[in-house]
Amino acid sequence: MNCPNCNTPNEPNNAFCENCGYALTATNQSGGGISPGQSLGIITVRLVIAILGVWIIRSLLSGLSFIEGLLIPDTSMTGVTIVNALAYIVIIVLLVAYARDLGQLWPRAFPTYPELGSLLVALVYTVILAAIYAGLRPFLIEFLPDREVLLIIQALLAFFVLIIVFRAAFIAYQGLSPWLTRLVSGLKSPTPGTGSMKQDSTE
Repeated sequence: MNCPNCNTPNEPNNAFCENCGYALTATNQSGGGISPGQSLGIITVRLVIAILGVWIIRSLLSGLSFIEGLLIPDTSMTGVTIVNALAYIVIIVLLVAYARDLGQLWPRAFPTYPELGSLLVALVYTVILAAIYAGLRPFLIEFLPDREVLLIIQALLAFFVLIIVFRAAFIAYQGLSPWLTRLVSGLKSPTPGTGSMKQDSTE
């Protein structure tokens, strides 16, 4: 069956989606389905664990003597450089999937301020761009003889980051006024029983 949240194919007996953690069963043991906020928490914890696992594996592989001493012919690159690049590729794939799920689940989990989700997604994409550059930098330095090309790539990445972050910040700013209005109106509204207490005190 396909997940109703991210449309990923899953085994028929799966209780949760293998990709986003969404509850595939209509009800759980308590009789209610898992909430979008819970799904968001699941995929966030899963992302952190996966990235930690990838980095631990990378550290273990980089410490192996035959990988550490491996030198690519006609270059100054080593086996550690290749391992680092592969680790960054896996992390980038994980972050892209998380950014997609975050953009889908945040408005459903926090409908009172969905614009904040755009800002968080932008921050994730900023980390993705940083990981792309970190993974490619050794190759760019090795295979690009002209340092000006590397400078242009750095400038383009910085430009994209500024566009992503400022666009998300503008969206979040637009949603700030309605959110503050709801917050203030919620603070001004009397709590249940307040009116009756005032009447009792006057009597």
